[in-house]
Amino acid sequence: MTPSAVSHSLLVTRSTRLSRFVGVSVVGHILVLVAAVAYARYTAAPKVDLDTKPIRATLVRLGKPRDSKLLPRKEQLPPPPKKVDAPKPAPEAPPPEP
Repeated sequence: MTPSAVSHSLLVTRSTRLSRFVGVSVVGHILVLVAAVAYARYTAAPKVDLDTKPIRATLVRLGKPRDSKLLPRKEQLPPPPKKVDAPKPAPEAPPPEP
């Protein structure tokens, strides 16, 4: 067979650009994941010691009380409107006499 017949044969398997791209992409992703795990392992903060004695805190009121105008307050609804009686209708004029 001639070299051109072999290069055009459908029976010969050859790598395509897509398969090379997928292979390089998979290898690249694996390298990025390995680098991220290694970075996290070497730069990890020290472990928290859960056996330490906790800090006791108490609330203490210091100084003078705040002015009540400065404190936050709840919004109050406006008072309901006053009921106003409807005006009485004007008396009707008597019909004119002929």
